[in-house]
Amino acid sequence: MSQQNPIGIGLALRLARRELRGGLSGFRIFLLCLILGITTIAAVGSLSSALVAGMGAQGQSILGADVDFRLTHRQAFDGEKTWLDSFGEVSQIATMRTMVRHGVNNDIQSVLVEAKSVDAAYPVYGEIVLSTGASLADALRTQADPRARAKGGLIYGAVAEQSLLDRLEINVGTLVTLGQIRVRLNAVILNEPDRTAGGFPLAPRLLLSSDTLRAAGLLQPGSLINYHYRLKLPASAGVPEMLQIRAEAAEKFPEAGWRIRDRSDASPSLRRFIERLGLFLTLVGLTALVVGGVGVGNAITAYVQKRSESIAIMRALGASGRFIFYVYVAQIGALTLLGTAIGLALGAATPGAVKLFFGALLPVEIIPQLYPEPLLAAAGFGILSAAAFALWPLGQIEKTPVTALFRQSLGEVKPRPSRRIMLAIGLCFVGLAGLALLISERRDVAIWFGIGVGLSYLAFSGAARLIVWLAKRAGRPRQPELRMALSNITRPNAPVKAVMLSMGLSVTLLSAISMVDGNINRQIGSDLPERTPSFFFLDVQSHQIDAFVERAQANKAVRRVETSPFLRGQILAINDVASADLTPAPEAAWVLRGDRGLTYSAEAPSGGELVEGSWWASDYDGPPLISFDVDLAKGLGIGIGDTPIYEKSTGPRGV
Repeated sequence: MSQQNPIGIGLALRLARRELRGGLSGFRIFLLCLILGITTIAAVGSLSSALVAGMGAQGQSILGADVDFRLTHRQAFDGEKTWLDSFGEVSQIATMRTMVRHGVNNDIQSVLVEAKSVDAAYPVYGEIVLSTGASLADALRTQADPRARAKGGLIYGAVAEQSLLDRLEINVGTLVTLGQIRVRLNAVILNEPDRTAGGFPLAPRLLLSSDTLRAAGLLQPGSLINYHYRLKLPASAGVPEMLQIRAEAAEKFPEAGWRIRDRSDASPSLRRFIERLGLFLTLVGLTALVVGGVGVGNAITAYVQKRSESIAIMRALGASGRFIFYVYVAQIGALTLLGTAIGLALGAATPGAVKLFFGALLPVEIIPQLYPEPLLAAAGFGILSAAAFALWPLGQIEKTPVTALFRQSLGEVKPRPSRRIMLAIGLCFVGLAGLALLISERRDVAIWFGIGVGLSYLAFSGAARLIVWLAKRAGRPRQPELRMALSNITRPNAPVKAVMLSMGLSVTLLSAISMVDGNINRQIGSDLPERTPSFFFLDVQSHQIDAFVERAQANKAVRRVETSPFLRGQILAINDVASADLTPAPEAAWVLRGDRGLTYSAEAPSGGELVEGSWWASDYDGPPLISFDVDLAKGLGIGIGDTPIYEKSTGPRGV
């Protein structure tokens, strides 16, 4: 006959509460591991969401328009301008990289700048703030000055970022040379609302009027210039209206070659950078949580061993193994909720703290508020990892006989948990993998991350068993220290596996980060030839090239001059499918997002490797042919015989 156990879950909860009244002794490591992992994931996710939300809220100011039409090398035709003007106010902007010079005779300094010419309508959104408090129109005004050496006796106005003045070691009011003219830097730019619309800047900003850029003589055929047409829609216009404009543009001007963006995605490159950095840091935080999970298991094992006498007494008085399991599950559950709450609170507060201390240094304003998705993901990761690593030692206690608890000092091997516990542990790890896939923009990265963590876990577990096996066969050394060390390694329930996992996974994480950094640097270094040019010059026009080469070769310090034709074009379609309708591989998608560099040659370039097809004959005279990077071709799904169509005005058609 069997007697029903009168002890229920209510009593288990009361005992768990009484034990927790004694303090958190034995659970400090458990809490710290849990809080650290959850805080990392919640903080990274919340900060990434706050930055993306800030970009969305400031989309008009960041982009400088509701819809932006960008053309490379050419301005919009009359028909295109008329169509744009029909929707509302339009501001025309031209951007290019050029050099600014300052000094006389042999003491001339040159600095690369990102020049931007604007019209009277700029900015249609946001506000530009100058150090002098003057209006932008006054700062860019051209003034007559008979003493000026500039063409026509004029001094052209411009404003610049402080970094340009610092590099040239000049002050506001100084004259500098831009192309064929002299311009006066009338103020410092304190705020440029659309500064990040074109991605991360590579040089200081120089802001000037359209007439000034034209007078500088920099608007030459083939010069790398981007023309932006910033469209301001009525206040009632929303996303449907912007989508309609984009669709109409593709229908009316299918070969215009312009790149269209709207305020809902004002800075795609910045958004992608934030999201991918957030993914990387989230995976790092998840690895830290896995490492902390091993610490969670160790802490629970140590605590249970410390309470073994109390557990044995309760078992002797009639408590079942399941009752003991409930007691400590209640304790671990309460502490898990406490650690999760603390971690979520710290993670949720991170955007506000970053805005308070570093807000002025960020390219966009952070919107600090509660973001449920990253917080729920962090909570899920924390609870599932705590459960996955806590159930094993608790399941062992459930299956350990009372006699073994009293003889624990003899070092008996603990039994495996029951099947239901093993199933629950498996479900927890499946849940962790599912969450990683759910929050990941790149599923392949998440999958490989999970495979890597799993293989690492198996590798270190196997290494721990190997160490124990070798220690058992090492004999008995004469030194007492070595004998004690070997006996501690080989005794039952020795923490060899736990130590190997904790140390191994931690070192693996740090090594992986270091190796990624080292491989990137090595790849950059290996791509550089043994001999690289000391200087390179862009936008040398065809009628200037002979004089340029002759002057360079006349310099005794110049040993070699190499020239190569260069132009840029945008891929409009592949095999009669528009670029906007293609779904390339993620690593090749960037090729379709803007214009690409092109060159031409009768002979195959030295240093390259032809992996498929054949080079055209040196006297070839027929339809234009092109060669394509093999990795990009695979990403775009094209091969020999396919037809990438470039802009007619700037590149070849066909393969």
